[in-house]
Amino acid sequence: MESSGRSFGTAPVDSTSLTTTGYLPEDDDHYWDRMESNQQTEQPATDPQNNADLWVLEGVIDAPLVLPRPGAGPNQGKDVRGFSIDFGSGDGDGFVEFHAADVERANKPEWWSKDAPVLFDFRCSVVAAEPLVAWLRANDFLAQVLDRLTFLTGDPVTLVSRSYLYNETELIECEAGRRSTFRFQTGGIPTSTTGPMRNLHVLARLRPSNRGKLAMRWFRKALTFEKEEDQFLAFFVALEVLSDDIKAAAKISPTCKNCGAPISSFTSHLEGVKDVVNRHSDLPPKMFDRLRKMRGKIAHGELSESLLGDVRDCLPLVEQLAAEAIAISLGADASAVQTRGSRLYDATIFGDINFDPKQNPHSRWGQSIPVAVEHLRSLLQQ
Repeated sequence: MESSGRSFGTAPVDSTSLTTTGYLPEDDDHYWDRMESNQQTEQPATDPQNNADLWVLEGVIDAPLVLPRPGAGPNQGKDVRGFSIDFGSGDGDGFVEFHAADVERANKPEWWSKDAPVLFDFRCSVVAAEPLVAWLRANDFLAQVLDRLTFLTGDPVTLVSRSYLYNETELIECEAGRRSTFRFQTGGIPTSTTGPMRNLHVLARLRPSNRGKLAMRWFRKALTFEKEEDQFLAFFVALEVLSDDIKAAAKISPTCKNCGAPISSFTSHLEGVKDVVNRHSDLPPKMFDRLRKMRGKIAHGELSESLLGDVRDCLPLVEQLAAEAIAISLGADASAVQTRGSRLYDATIFGDINFDPKQNPHSRWGQSIPVAVEHLRSLLQQ
């Protein structure tokens, strides 16, 4: 089968192979600049470092799907172990592979729930010159893979755990006897410190309106998201949901934005949000407009490095504003509301480890990433 555009092929033994084209993961501060310059040719952005290595991130996902079986050939209809996808150009940058933890279950329709997940081990590879860039690129690429698999399957594909990141180029050199160590990094799900319950003072008033219930749901969702732009958008949605409640609680009257004279109706739904922002006299002028525009750009897909920087700077503020809006809607003291302040982070331990053939990561997958990529591409030429 020719690999043209998006195509699907089956392996001759025990794995199903899928190949597709698409953008590679963000790799550095210049990614978006290169992406904009490449939009007309639809070529994926590449790592500018000449001395970049291949890195691999391993972990576990939950994917409520039934593996597609070979539709032709000697293995037609047989159970398969997993599948692989190449979003790159054959150099390993943007390759991902999945193996079912329970092959029998992954090959037939069964009931699924969060308590009874369908687990897959995964490894995904990216090219990067530095460990930190590799970690960021691999995690961003993984998020894209989960998004795309969710769309392909029509069911939520979620991350269960990250196991570790290692330098695949150095590992291959270890196997060849040219070196004895390779760089290795452990890491798990993002973490944060625990603390006392911050807002017990609102307990007596914790009888939210329907809008208040919905705002609390978006507030909770925001705290579960990993990407800062997702958190920002969810916090702002919580503010929008409560805008009308805040206008009523604060007894805000509609006025002309030009002259300030009373008018019959509000010209914007966000007047309540604006009131919450304007309660902070220490904020720079036009902060409400800045936050509103940021929200619009995120919602409309206008992401850029400068926008993501602004999101990172303003995220603690919009979280605090959302919490204060909830307190106002409850009739509680908004000035006493506290938020976590600190962001989620990945706890990682990085260093060189000695190569041990008995604990070689390749032994679990049967082959290195370059060999797996070449194998996939040979299948698609059949």
